[in-house]
Amino acid sequence: MTQYNSAPDAVGTEYLWWRTEAGMRTTVALFKPGLHADSARTPIEAALFDREGRLVATWKFDLTPERACIIDSAAEGPWTTAKATDGVLALHVFEDTGPGSTQTASNTRLYPLVTWRRPDGRVASLHSDQCLSRGSSQPQRFTEIVVSERADEHNALVLLNGETRQPSDALVLQIQNVRGDVRSARYTPTMDPFTVHRVALLDLFPDIVDFSAQGALLVSGTFHSLDLETRPYAETTGRRWGLYHGGDVYTWGERPFIKHAYIDGEVNPMAVIHNDRVSTWVNLLHSHDGMDGDTDIDVRLFDDAGTCVASRHRWKTARRQKLTRFAVAELLDDPSRPFNGHIAISFAPEPGQPVPFHVQALMEYGSDRTVARVMGWSDEWNSDVKRARRLQLGQDDVIRACFLVWNDAELESLVAITNAGHLDYKECATAELSLVGPSGTIMKTELSIGPYATAFFGISEKFPEWSEHLDAGTAMLVISSRSDLASLAFIRHRESGAVAAEHFFALWDWTGTRITEAAGS
Repeated sequence: MTQYNSAPDAVGTEYLWWRTEAGMRTTVALFKPGLHADSARTPIEAALFDREGRLVATWKFDLTPERACIIDSAAEGPWTTAKATDGVLALHVFEDTGPGSTQTASNTRLYPLVTWRRPDGRVASLHSDQCLSRGSSQPQRFTEIVVSERADEHNALVLLNGETRQPSDALVLQIQNVRGDVRSARYTPTMDPFTVHRVALLDLFPDIVDFSAQGALLVSGTFHSLDLETRPYAETTGRRWGLYHGGDVYTWGERPFIKHAYIDGEVNPMAVIHNDRVSTWVNLLHSHDGMDGDTDIDVRLFDDAGTCVASRHRWKTARRQKLTRFAVAELLDDPSRPFNGHIAISFAPEPGQPVPFHVQALMEYGSDRTVARVMGWSDEWNSDVKRARRLQLGQDDVIRACFLVWNDAELESLVAITNAGHLDYKECATAELSLVGPSGTIMKTELSIGPYATAFFGISEKFPEWSEHLDAGTAMLVISSRSDLASLAFIRHRESGAVAAEHFFALWDWTGTRITEAAGS
């Protein structure tokens, strides 16, 4: 096999799953923030590999600040010279060029946004987090992965290898069922450079359906990798299809009770959709290092107008290294009626009891044909303490986030923007929505969101003149506000109602003297 190492001077490399076999379509979106006048361009070298790790296409481009860069397998481009494949797209990042060139750890990463479309209309979307990490050899520990194994639904972890061969037996996976029983298995193949490894759980655990006991499974793992940083994709196939990315274990430490009480507890606000096609579940986790004890949680459910329709004190428990799972329908007076809004989850400790550093909630949006999962952590969403701190430090800067949005004959993006807050939050938020294409900002509009309210809208509702300004069915949506806004991007297949989901990606804007502080990132 030919070794490929044409980018030894790259300061970073992203690895993406490029899928064009069997009618699959892959769309990759990149966005480089650059509000500062001296923001520089970033040179990128792309290398596309087939399923055997053979190089099939290369091209170069510059990533220009404040412009959407979209690589679409269905559009004309250097990638169209390659045959249909299921392989790795490597994006090598080089030092910034032009005025204001400064290389920091933050701009060696691209944090790509990826959407995959199947011929039958099903869609999946995520922000990818598999990249080069030269010199690293510490074991990675995977977490925040929940799956359901059924006779008609199975799951796999997808790992993308980079320039260094990974040894046999480098990956060990563990599954835990609702009874707390645990199984482990080792993935034995060697991982050649620039190859995709789709590790089917059914292959490692042949009796996994019986083992699951009709409940969800908690998946974790250890990856003794070289020169690689991996948050694996988790793919569901069968009756339902979907993809999301797992996490890696952090060492956070515990939060003393006095710090928890001082800010009235962190909040984890996540959008909720409940109707005859889509239902929302919450997978509550406690898997990062730093605190071993279980902790109760409070749950509040708000409709899209910001009215609290349910409040449960110490309703569930975040259990150490175990899964607590519930349906949002359990909180609704009449689950037969459609509901949009958001759920706010906070720790509810006994006086003096420390809490884990963040509330971990893996949201699950399920339909008959798709399942989408989105990870959220708690933070100080518009807390009085944070707002006072920002004002004292002179940091009343705009906070921004972005995601790829769709508006074509088959797909439309639905956006949920929540003005989240702690108890007794009373502030309205103003948000500026900017639709950004390859040439820069195309259209803007504003909206106002009341306290605890969630603005749900289709992208064509806010930008009805899309087709007059954009030939393509894709663009970047940038949300700007002086408030912390919890935003999710749903992609809906117009005919079937199948959905994908992912949270907006926070833009850490360099103002020239500091970086803005975004909640939830």
